[in-house]
Amino acid sequence: MFPRLSQTGDSRKNVQLGYLPHVLVRHSLRVGRTAWFVLFSVISLLLCANSAMGADSVAPPWSGGSSQVTVQGNAAVLRYTNANSFTQYTWRCPSRLVEGETIPAVFGPIAFETNTGGKSSSPVDIRAYGSIQWTQPMTFVRAAMSTTPNSATCHLQFRGSRSADMTITASLAGPSLQFDVSVDQRIVKKLMLPVFGTSSQQTAVKVPYVDVPFYYLADANVFATQYLDWVHTNATSQTGMTAIYEPLTNGSYNLVKERGYLSVNGQLDNLFPNIPNPPSPYMKEVSGRVVIDLWGGTFKGLGYRLQDMAEKGITNGIVIIHDWNFGGLGGDKLPKDLPANPSEGGDAELIKIIAQAFRYGHLVALHQNYVDYYPDYPSFNPADIALGSTGNRELAWFNNSVKIQTFWTKPPVMLASGIADGRETYQTYKTNASYLDVNSSFRPGRHADMDATQPGAGLQTTFSNYTTRLWQAERDIHHGPTLGEGSSHWYWSGLLDGVEAQFGAGWPNNQGPEAPLLVDFDLLRIHPLQVNHGMGYYVRWSPNMAHHLLLDNELDLYRAQEVAFGHAPFIDKEISTSEKDLYSVNEYALVTPVSKRYGMATVTAIKYSINGRWLDTSNAFREGTPGQQFKTVLVGYDNKLQVLANGGPDMQWSGYDIPQDGWVARGSGIEAGTVRKGDTLIDFVNSSEEV
Repeated sequence: MFPRLSQTGDSRKNVQLGYLPHVLVRHSLRVGRTAWFVLFSVISLLLCANSAMGADSVAPPWSGGSSQVTVQGNAAVLRYTNANSFTQYTWRCPSRLVEGETIPAVFGPIAFETNTGGKSSSPVDIRAYGSIQWTQPMTFVRAAMSTTPNSATCHLQFRGSRSADMTITASLAGPSLQFDVSVDQRIVKKLMLPVFGTSSQQTAVKVPYVDVPFYYLADANVFATQYLDWVHTNATSQTGMTAIYEPLTNGSYNLVKERGYLSVNGQLDNLFPNIPNPPSPYMKEVSGRVVIDLWGGTFKGLGYRLQDMAEKGITNGIVIIHDWNFGGLGGDKLPKDLPANPSEGGDAELIKIIAQAFRYGHLVALHQNYVDYYPDYPSFNPADIALGSTGNRELAWFNNSVKIQTFWTKPPVMLASGIADGRETYQTYKTNASYLDVNSSFRPGRHADMDATQPGAGLQTTFSNYTTRLWQAERDIHHGPTLGEGSSHWYWSGLLDGVEAQFGAGWPNNQGPEAPLLVDFDLLRIHPLQVNHGMGYYVRWSPNMAHHLLLDNELDLYRAQEVAFGHAPFIDKEISTSEKDLYSVNEYALVTPVSKRYGMATVTAIKYSINGRWLDTSNAFREGTPGQQFKTVLVGYDNKLQVLANGGPDMQWSGYDIPQDGWVARGSGIEAGTVRKGDTLIDFVNSSEEV
């Protein structure tokens, strides 16, 4: 490969925005512009009784087909058929029914058959039967099965110091097997639903942006998954297929209510969980806007940065100002935000730069955090802090920069603080967007208050409900989009309006350069719900940031991933005032017109290059070299836009010479990308309109 050329040197060229892609010049790209909050009670029991994530199923979506449940001997057979395909599960209650025997495998044996892998498989034993852990010694008494045309139910009775009845109902959610489990006594601390047991025929498939396990089962030529329903649950937390029930501060436990799914299919994409949230109402507003992160220095200095970027043509974005609050860069004294930090210029200077940003066409959001409760908060109240099972204060983030240990905020206090602080922030600074740190980075079960005096104590869904209402409150208060932190953001997609899309779910944080271009889950599930930006903070994308600024080829790869996954452009703090300043210009000029076109578009095709052929996701996995299947991806949208990103060797496509870490987007009125001509790398954009 030819030597990589510095963006600050003379050999790397930037192609003029306009109609002349052959003109290789440095160019300062000019850029053209293209209900009051309703008060509600923060202590309502309804917050815990109704799911914040919607009533729809989280099962893999399906359409059409029919299902039936029959009995064969002592087994229930649940069969789904659709056209010429079928998927069938055979399930039995536990077979060891000896009086007094302790039975850990409470679900009984399960097997599946399907022809969705291209052939009719022999019955495949799932091999793991699930288990239950009681708070006291219990022995199994009896089990009996009953069926209806749509379900089969196993009724299990246990005996200890008291009797307990456990009910397991199996039904079909399309081709997926759904289990609903309940226990009538508050004496369960852990429940594990069935999982696919390991075998030599099983290979894990890591899918970025979703922390649900996927497997390829070679003996049946199908893919498989299993996961718990994070909406229909009474658990304190969930990990894998295990629901954990912690004791409340009064020693009691919540009643078990769990739902889980097992699913097999010949197509990997057909196994992705449904995200049962409505689309963001601000997708059109956010789509195509560059997100600019501002950290550090005085407010006047931030204004100079915005002015410098505007002079280079970078306008009409979303500006997030992170370290503005009263406690300063360390972030201590939260949840107190106002007034603005006097050492950085105070309210007067902050108001000036926000007005300046408005003149450049930006939306402006101020970083706010209502999860981490600081011990030096001026209005500190011990009653505001979430409790653990023993009545201990629950620890949250340790702020290493100021050496302060924070505490978890009670969910009702989180919401009340957010409403009060958000209103004051809007009234003072007239912000037209908001940024909430922490909440969207967590799995739903990351935080639960065990205080038995509180409604919804010990439920992971309580945090989910209050968080959802907080995002909506911020939208209403600021009359604009609410952004947040990435990682486990897929659960929350659509409940807020965008995140910095760092890895963490499905692919490790700080391992961005090694991530596969397996874009399917992001584009098929998250993309229709909200507009995310970047691939995360650079320091969380690459371990190299601990030693140096990203190199040119690393920045190229970052951008190639960004357009492949359908994200908006992002100017991280690491490059807004560095020798990589040209990258900010390129990021804006190259990605903005492309992201405007795919931001609201629907994906119609995803193909991967395997040995010179373009294959769908499932066949690419089957036929590609293990670990190398998802190096080069081609994405098609319903507006005829095509995006190709290349993480593999140099390649030719449609007249373009695309280097490793290069990309091309082309469609109606747009051509853009990073390509090679001879031994020169070229960043080019040819757009029918100004950005």
